[in-house]
Amino acid sequence: MINKKLANDRVLELQRLYRLREYINNEVINKDYPDFKVTDKTKEDVFIHPGAYLNCDSRIRMGKFYTDQEYKNYKKRVLSRPLP
Repeated sequence: MINKKLANDRVLELQRLYRLREYINNEVINKDYPDFKVTDKTKEDVFIHPGAYLNCDSRIRMGKFYTDQEYKNYKKRVLSRPLP
């Protein structure tokens, strides 16, 4: 009798975990997030409020990332190079 109850509890727990995983996948990971612009103001903000970026990669915390305009120029320059 006890083993049946434990097995049933385990099945219910696995079903709850499966539903939680589905929720996380659909509502958090696969969610369509809005686009945002990375400007010079964004770079300044990284240096002014470093505590807000503690969870970011070290490159971002050091301000070593491209703004949208810098990336557009870099991409144009690289794609215009002739192939060897």
